[in-house]
Amino acid sequence: MVYNEFEKDIYITTDAELLLRINGATRDIQTSYNIPDLKQSSIFYEPVNEAIYVYAQTQLWKIDNGLTQSVPGMTMSEFVDVIYNNLTGEMNVSDKTFRFRSLNLTDNSINIDRNPSIYGRMALNQYDGGVYLASDTTNKVCVIDSANGMSIHTETTQAVNKRIIYNPEDKSIWTLQPSISNIFIIKPTVNSTVEIIGATGSLIDEGQFGTLDPNYVKPTELWLKAYECV
Repeated sequence: MVYNEFEKDIYITTDAELLLRINGATRDIQTSYNIPDLKQSSIFYEPVNEAIYVYAQTQLWKIDNGLTQSVPGMTMSEFVDVIYNNLTGEMNVSDKTFRFRSLNLTDNSINIDRNPSIYGRMALNQYDGGVYLASDTTNKVCVIDSANGMSIHTETTQAVNKRIIYNPEDKSIWTLQPSISNIFIIKPTVNSTVEIIGATGSLIDEGQFGTLDPNYVKPTELWLKAYECV
């Protein structure tokens, strides 16, 4: 179940292969979409184009402005998690085929398709720009480069991480490990270098700028600013 902030409607997947669209104010069922083999657990709201994504028939499906269509090239298994990556303007998808993909929201093209060998929940770290992928089956957290999908670090934890979230207060990633009643925290270190580039310019005597500049050319037009009153 997801809420479409633009339409002010709620979308609910059902076991009857129907996607329901419910008015958020009146709670009336506005319409339903028949999608064969619709999976109840896979639904996502994409905030940029205000579209809904679901999984059915080994495909990713998109519902936008009342139109239902499958996304070409997104043959996959049931997706575990989908996030909107505001750093790339694309949608990151992790599914049970162990694929990590980045979907262009303008033309539905797949810009990144890699196999990090794990699947699970994801969180975007706004500080270091990495997508943190917590394995749904092992005690691994993989850090993926948002730009190219490459795995740049793998963190081994004490247990399987079932939930993951970004904490902007200290720029860290928190994971939840229910089997041992524990919260695991990953804090990234960003190494950066500042390069100073010298600027080449010419000096102008004090007061010799604007209309006083010796190279000033008087304009032939006149700008007039006026207020229109009714």
